[in-house]
Amino acid sequence: MAEPSADVRALVPLALLDELTFVELHAVRRLDVAAPDDVEITPQYTLDAGTSDDATRFRIVLSVALDLGVGDVRVAVAAYYTAQDGAPTLSQALVVEYANEVGVMTMLPFLRQGIADVTQRVFGTPLLMPVMPRGSLAFPVPV
Repeated sequence: MAEPSADVRALVPLALLDELTFVELHAVRRLDVAAPDDVEITPQYTLDAGTSDDATRFRIVLSVALDLGVGDVRVAVAAYYTAQDGAPTLSQALVVEYANEVGVMTMLPFLRQGIADVTQRVFGTPLLMPVMPRGSLAFPVPV
């Protein structure tokens, strides 16, 4: 993982987490498909980042979609932040870089819990997302 920019280093102590919440919990079981003996699961992660019109608040949404063979799962978690006085000017690129440095690691435990909960309820067995080291899930910073 590359060294964080000066703007991200300046934003980290000035970004206050206001809310962390699920925005999607979805699973559907295909009743006409037999459970395969072994299925390779390839998670599809997406990140959506945005700022408020007055550039004092920002939002990060981390989503994952899974095809389990016998059904599909989608879980998304949103984190809402306020940038305190003295924070660098918020931009799409800065918010994505902040997500890569701090936000994703804050949100992963919630994503992990959401996947386990919804798969337990729909498929009868929880799917446990592996623990991911910092930097193993990062998104391209827009230029």
